[in-house]
Amino acid sequence: MGLSGQRKNSLLYLIGAFSVLIFLVYYPVLNSNFTNYDDPSYVTSNTYVKSGLSTHSIAWAFSTFYSYNWHPLTWISHMLDVQLFGLDPMGHHATSLVFHITNSVLLFVLFNWMTGAKWKSLCLACLFALHPLHVESVAWVADRKDVLSTFFWFLAMLAYVDYARNPKGVKYALFTLLFTLGLMAKPMLVTFPFVLLLMDYWPLGRLRKDIPDPDGANFSPKLSLLNLILEKVPLVCISISSMIITYLAQKKGGALSAHTSLMVNAGQALVSYVNYVLKMLWPSKLAAFYPYPPEGTSMWQIVMATVGILIVSVLVLRVRKRLPYLAMGWLWYLITFVPVIGFVRIGQHVMADRYTYIPLIGVFIVVIWGMSDLAERFRIPRKALAIWMVVIIVIGSVLANLQTRKWHDSITLFSHAVEVTENNWLAHKNLAVALANQGKLMEALKHVSESLRIKPDASEYMSQGWLYLNLGNYAKAIEACKNSIAMSPNDEKAHFILGVSYIHLKDYPSAIAEYHFLKECNSPFASQLLNFLNHTGIALPGR
Repeated sequence: MGLSGQRKNSLLYLIGAFSVLIFLVYYPVLNSNFTNYDDPSYVTSNTYVKSGLSTHSIAWAFSTFYSYNWHPLTWISHMLDVQLFGLDPMGHHATSLVFHITNSVLLFVLFNWMTGAKWKSLCLACLFALHPLHVESVAWVADRKDVLSTFFWFLAMLAYVDYARNPKGVKYALFTLLFTLGLMAKPMLVTFPFVLLLMDYWPLGRLRKDIPDPDGANFSPKLSLLNLILEKVPLVCISISSMIITYLAQKKGGALSAHTSLMVNAGQALVSYVNYVLKMLWPSKLAAFYPYPPEGTSMWQIVMATVGILIVSVLVLRVRKRLPYLAMGWLWYLITFVPVIGFVRIGQHVMADRYTYIPLIGVFIVVIWGMSDLAERFRIPRKALAIWMVVIIVIGSVLANLQTRKWHDSITLFSHAVEVTENNWLAHKNLAVALANQGKLMEALKHVSESLRIKPDASEYMSQGWLYLNLGNYAKAIEACKNSIAMSPNDEKAHFILGVSYIHLKDYPSAIAEYHFLKECNSPFASQLLNFLNHTGIALPGR
């Protein structure tokens, strides 16, 4: 067997061992259930998804703005899972895990091909695969869009590298198609054209001004910066189209916050840039939901974050010719985070672990190539560097495995979130739902009440009223329902619970008034409340 054949086989063995390691770290997800955090919207209560693959369901996937986004390929992937596995959560989790393993391998192959640095590329892929911050993207069924879109992101990058080495129209069309498919899985990929420009600089070295290439993999044709930018114009147009569609979807779904200013959002975004790096370095107290701090972001935090980002940016740009990977990695991090970092506030979370899935690759590049250069400069033995990396991988594997277990079910997930965060109204809310489904009504009531203390909400008051009703505290149920109706006067379920509570307290005139309200609304709750009234033997006026 020739040397190239031996290298090929050793590479395949390496990829195989790497894939097994990822599986062993993440295998607890195969025993996890669906959670009540968006999984019902995406799978378990979604009529179109539960119907599996059909002409009707696929047409819906391409035409809907459901769940604040247009991502038809994500919907189709869930439909295919239902077609194959039904509503057995193991199959759905297995699909996400397979995508994550594949993404990790593709990242290794991509950087090994671009740089020729096999062990650095493997370390990069290990950090990506095994970092605890990436558990959410794998363990949460509703976040299929992350692993699916990243799959197309890496395929598009591989196709781009092939194009860069030997430019042909059909190759350009291929990576453009793969990029478009990625956007149809998750619109966060809109920064792809700009990341390609970074890759042109390093490690592809497509700029006419040569840069040092210590790994010896730089053999792409040289172009001017203007030509490289013009080359990306079609991709930018596709990104803009995706952003417009996403804006319309978010606006229609009410996910865009109208109560914050651009300055406030920008300040929080800058702080989040720093906080994500800190979470990467010290991944503790990870949670499914991070609420906005009630006191907001302090000015000193914004100033410190701004100064820190500027200092790092200036430093990496000053040494870009000697250490090009620093600028490439740092700008990768800053640019790929732009759609979700918070300049436009979307949703009610201040941060999300899943958002780091692609952006942290940039920081990992800085760490891996930077540590290698430092080791050479200070003559640190390769064995010592290898031991250090093995220790990091082992620690990451253990932490990722433990974090994976937190996603076993809704009670485990949100009990942990309540423990590690403060004023987490959503964690209390979802924990209450999970506890109520298990018949633990008193525990559920405690968490609903805590959620309302943090953030009063009409639907939560209604839930509180339902719990009080089932616990036999009808006066408290009436009070909770009135609070709900004060915030949302047309909440039919709150009026129904209020009417039933009145019946239990024998306040029949009030119960009849609630019935008439529901009847005028043509609510299905009207007939249900009428049945309760009929059992009392009360004759309704006008009957």
